[in-house]
Parts: sequence; structure tokens; C-alpha cells
Amino acid sequence: MNCHEFKNWLLDKDLLGREAATCAKQHVDTCDRCRKLLALDQEVENSIRATLAKVEPPDRLRAAVDQNIKYAERSPFFRRVPWKTLAPALAAAVFFFVLLNPFAAHIDSVDDLAALAVTNHLSGDLTMAVKAGETADMSHWFEQRLGFSVRPPGMENEGLRFIGGRLCKLGPVKVAYFFYDKGEQRVSVFGLSSKEVRFDLESQKHVRKTIQGCEVDIWRDGDLIYAMVI
Repeated sequence: MNCHEFKNWLLDKDLLGREAATCAKQHVDTCDRCRKLLALDQEVENSIRATLAKVEPPDRLRAAVDQNIKYAERSPFFRRVPWKTLAPALAAAVFFFVLLNPFAAHIDSVDDLAALAVTNHLSGDLTMAVKAGETADMSHWFEQRLGFSVRPPGMENEGLRFIGGRLCKLGPVKVAYFFYDKGEQRVSVFGLSSKEVRFDLESQKHVRKTIQGCEVDIWRDGDLIYAMVI
């Protein structure tokens, strides 16, 4: 290995194998200039590590990442990739392409939908893009952004007051997120097209589940699927 090759190795050393590292070590043993360059590189890395604070991610972020990873692993493309033969950086790039790939947008089961809805509900993000009364046609507002018409379901008989909504993602699927309140209690309702799920649900049939202390109610209304979390 010469000086030019060593500098290239220094740029990509985390991606190259043990053999290249051995050659680099042999080179710095005989080259004072490259030895100083390596020492400087290590000093910069140590300084960065010392400067950056280690922050523990919140549980809701872990839950969301775990849920998305589960969907990525189910992708047929993910299962076909020979991960062990890929360089680490390339493997990571391919993995996150699958993880974030919008073309794999489906929810496989009622259980998955319930878990994703609870994860978003517990995230505590109360940001609203549109509030009740700000637009005369709420379904049109969402249709312009989602490509299908979805309206906040009328829940007045259950003591729920609609207060606003926004877009969000349940795993790989972009959905409508409606905010309701019931006294001091916050209620989340997610609306999505039935085309975005891979399970059958009879119209007006309710499926109820309890996850992480939250009550989840899932039902179908025409071409729409709703998931309510309390």
C-alpha cells in the first residue's frame, strides 16, 4: 500500500475488510507522514465521540422503529437479498430503502393495525394540520392529500367531540389522523382506505382489542377502515 492508497483507505476504513487494515498498518509502520495522518484522524474521531452526548431514545420511538422493521422484514424483496454478501454500508442502504419504501404500503392484519394505531396514539404528538371548523369540507381536505375521500366519523352519540386532524403514517401506510376529546380524555381515530390492508373485515363489524392499556376499536365503513384508540 502506498500513500495514495492509504489516504483512500482512511476515508473508507469502516467499510473495508481486515486485509486492507493490515496493509494500512504495515504502511504506517514505515511512513511517518501517514502515521501522523492516522493519529490526527483518530484524534478527531475521539473528539467527536467525547463531544456528542449519548441520549436514550424514548420508548415510543423504539416501538415505532420495531414496528416498521417488522414490516420491512416481511417484504419479499427483503427476504431475497443476500445480506451476508453485502458490504455493511450497502446492506444498511438496502435495508432502509425497504423500510421506507412507499410502494410496500400495506397493513397485513387487524393486530398490526391495532398495534400501529396505539403506537401513534401514545406518541403524544398532538400537532393538528387542520382544526374543526376551519374547512367546510373536511373529507375534501384529506382527499387532496391522500388520494381518497375520508371523513371524521360522527362520534357525538358516544360523547366524543371532533377537534381536528392531520396526516400520519401507520407503518408504511399514510392515513388520516382525527383528534377527538371526551372530557379530559384524548381519543385518536385513524382512517385509511381498505385497499391499504391485506385482511378482510365485514362492513360495520367491530373488532376490539386492548394493547398497552389502550382500548382499540376497529371497524369498516364502506371502502374505509377506521381504528379508534382510547
